[in-house]
Amino acid sequence: MKKSRNRRRARIFWGGPLFVLFLLLLYIFYLDYQVIRKFEGQRWKLPSKIYSAPFTLFAGVDLDKTYLISRLKRLAYRPVKQPVQHPGEYYLTPDDLEIFLHEFSYPDRLQSAYPLSVSFSQGKIDRLVDLSLAEDLERAQIEPEVIGGFYDEIWEERSLIRLSEVSPALIDAILSVEDRRFYEHPGLDFRGIGRAAWMNLRAGGIVQGGSTLTQQLVKNFYLGNERTWSRKINEAIMAVLLERHYSKDEILEAYLNEIYLGQNGVMGIYGVGQGARFYFGKRPSELSLGEAALLAGLIRSPNTVSPQKNLKKAIHRRNLVLESLFAEGKITLQSYISARAEEVSGRKIKERMNAAPYFVDEIRQRLAALYPREVLNSGGLRIFTTLDVETQRIAEEKLREGLAALEGRNPRLKRPDPERRLQGALVAIDPRSGEIRALVGGRSYGTSQFNRVVQ
Repeated sequence: MKKSRNRRRARIFWGGPLFVLFLLLLYIFYLDYQVIRKFEGQRWKLPSKIYSAPFTLFAGVDLDKTYLISRLKRLAYRPVKQPVQHPGEYYLTPDDLEIFLHEFSYPDRLQSAYPLSVSFSQGKIDRLVDLSLAEDLERAQIEPEVIGGFYDEIWEERSLIRLSEVSPALIDAILSVEDRRFYEHPGLDFRGIGRAAWMNLRAGGIVQGGSTLTQQLVKNFYLGNERTWSRKINEAIMAVLLERHYSKDEILEAYLNEIYLGQNGVMGIYGVGQGARFYFGKRPSELSLGEAALLAGLIRSPNTVSPQKNLKKAIHRRNLVLESLFAEGKITLQSYISARAEEVSGRKIKERMNAAPYFVDEIRQRLAALYPREVLNSGGLRIFTTLDVETQRIAEEKLREGLAALEGRNPRLKRPDPERRLQGALVAIDPRSGEIRALVGGRSYGTSQFNRVVQ
């Protein structure tokens, strides 16, 4: 009898912990499944973009030089003080404009990047020259602009890159400030956790984190930003599981495509591919040491130390990254001095999203009838249209002026209520092809979204 009671107690004593262990293992298997499923599936939701028509240049066309420069700025081209050498640059002289065109993939062809010289005379284009071949051109095309898109709650603008497309300087800079022991730890860096705990204890508050690059990827990729112990525990387990299944290079590549690097209007800038283009008009492989350090410095607080928001803070943060690289022996003293001397631009890109809201709405409605919502919002489709951005701008302006002139000549047509004001519509069609160049469905899209051209 006594032995039976002892056996029962032993079963209860050992059964409880074993059951808890079983549940824990079951939960780990669940997290393991989640890690593999997303990492090997569609990792990112890529918005579908709606493009305007490309802008064609040819000799003899009336064109204001300042308009062309404004268009280049919207397309993230940057001014330089010497003849162009890299894609995304433009150089202005009294008579000419040099442009190093971006590479762009059209539906039927790939336009390679090449340097172009545009000569002006009396408000017209006089000559086009391909500087790489020293040959005159009959015409040249500047890539189209994004005028709208399909996305969920936020627009995550991302240019996916391979690890091989990133400069060693940028990788060194990111690892230097985010995870120096990335290639040594198994997903958790206990030395780093201990160092951070000691620093926080001395400071009397949280001044340093101990998260590894792998943990940051897990948090952004799988979990979100909630500050709870359960999230931190899941993050730690999943970081170890991620490192168990995938190589360091695969994890680093995913991290470089995932990190948030700032905001451009409604667009969130994600990944170093898009970050390098947004801030510097370059590919990640083309960044200088100073530019790489600045981009790496943005990761902790992109909207605080962005050169577009606070140039002084951006330079200070860049210099701290350079100091870290020098202290680790990753760069020489001469490289450190040269990189600190690099000029940092606080230029803002002229973004003109919703350049043709009535037109974009019509495109959205037509495509929504043809494609599932999930495909449009996350499939990364590229939708090319015939709309000309400059013609659209003129059409909107002329419609407003025309309606105002009518109200001026006929005061009884003028109504104080914005929703009852005189309305009109305008559509510009190329008579040779039937292509729509501009479409204005009303006086103000903000006041009324009713499209008087098609509804």
